[in-house]
Amino acid sequence: MEKLNLVGIGFRAWCYFDSIKNCQVLIVKLGLSKDVLVFIPSDIIVLCLRPTLILIKGVDKEEVGRMAREIRSIRVPDSYKGKGVRYENEVIHIKPGKQK
Repeated sequence: MEKLNLVGIGFRAWCYFDSIKNCQVLIVKLGLSKDVLVFIPSDIIVLCLRPTLILIKGVDKEEVGRMAREIRSIRVPDSYKGKGVRYENEVIHIKPGKQK
């Protein structure tokens, strides 16, 4: 089980089941020009507990981790403001900005 947090203004995610492709679809809005669609394999379950919290569950731990890495790679946390997709217990070291 993996939990991903979306940190940033306007960052949100929601999921639905697509009956045509017979799979679950995760829509992630991360400040890009278009929303990102992620098609979830049938052996993995994705739940959006809040608009900024994604829960990934499955039987195979390796597949769950791969799916979490794929979602995180859409927007890796920025080292200056910390905005992006983080694991729940991940600590981001924020760099200082320009000095006067």
